[in-house]
Amino acid sequence: MTTGVLNYPRRPLTERERGIRETIDRIGDTHPPYVYVPVSEAGTLQGIINSLTGTGGGVIWLGDGTYAAGDLVISGSNNIQIWGVGMERTILTGSLTIENSGNVIKDLWLFGDGKAFACKVYKSGAGESRSNFQKVRFGGNSDVTGRAPSGDGPQVGLWLDGAIVSVCDHCLFAFCNTGSGLYVNSTSGTYSTNCNSFRDCTFNGNAGYGVEIIVGGDGVASMLLHNFVGGNMEDNASGEVKVDSAIGIRLQDIDFETTKTIGATLDITASNVIVENCHGVVAGGGAVTRFFLIAAGRSVVRYCRISGNYTSQDIGVFTDTGNRVFAHDNQWETPLGTAGNVTVTPRWINNRASEQGYS
Repeated sequence: MTTGVLNYPRRPLTERERGIRETIDRIGDTHPPYVYVPVSEAGTLQGIINSLTGTGGGVIWLGDGTYAAGDLVISGSNNIQIWGVGMERTILTGSLTIENSGNVIKDLWLFGDGKAFACKVYKSGAGESRSNFQKVRFGGNSDVTGRAPSGDGPQVGLWLDGAIVSVCDHCLFAFCNTGSGLYVNSTSGTYSTNCNSFRDCTFNGNAGYGVEIIVGGDGVASMLLHNFVGGNMEDNASGEVKVDSAIGIRLQDIDFETTKTIGATLDITASNVIVENCHGVVAGGGAVTRFFLIAAGRSVVRYCRISGNYTSQDIGVFTDTGNRVFAHDNQWETPLGTAGNVTVTPRWINNRASEQGYS
């Protein structure tokens, strides 16, 4: 561990470590602590987190390599920051649980090998707000990186339960071995899961869904206002988005691609749903029944472009429970599929919901 102006590693410093030392020397003791933890001292990481939470927070810098630090918990005081050097260069093999507010996790890989989750924002009897994840990878291995540790990663990537105003920016949710990249399941009606944003994130290759927002066995809905803007969702085995109860889902400027055989790209039971300016494509032998199946009121699908092997003529469906639902100004590339030897002419919505608008 390196703190203050002394006690730096005796080996030659890297450019990053030299920059860290210069920063620490400059700020002196007038700012929250800045601590550097090398890979060789990974076992001290939980103790350092604990010491910082007891003194009002601080920044922990991690180096290049795999940190076998075990499962980590951020609890107590707010304002803990953990910074790595890249989402495929600084690797934490255990899981991370965040039990307080105002934390920043940045530039690292939360691998969570064999765990129920790579990261969970949750505290019993309380809600946690303002978690910020920047360029973080949640999940297991792929066969495209030479940096991947052994093991197959967690069941789910990021689990939000009672998380408020969390932001994920340019994060990767990938290759979770049994579940979804993002899993939202509120277990308290008092401490809600609200107002969470995902900007330019990738949800890829998960065994479940890219995004799964559910009620769960306790019957508490996963609350409201989950926003996804930019990025892409690809080849998640169960589908790209599954929502079985929530209010306010926005999917904007997202590229949906799959080579899988699934029912609906977007399977959503919610109200106040906005899907706009998205691209949906089925390629590489994949087959998808429809682009969206939405059981919701006050919802709109607009400015989307769809192509590939969608097997139903009803490319999008608003179900019987929907009212004031609209699909307009969308574009499809024909032919989308065939019924026998006859090209299927797609329709955006079938005639189930009331007060509909058509493409």
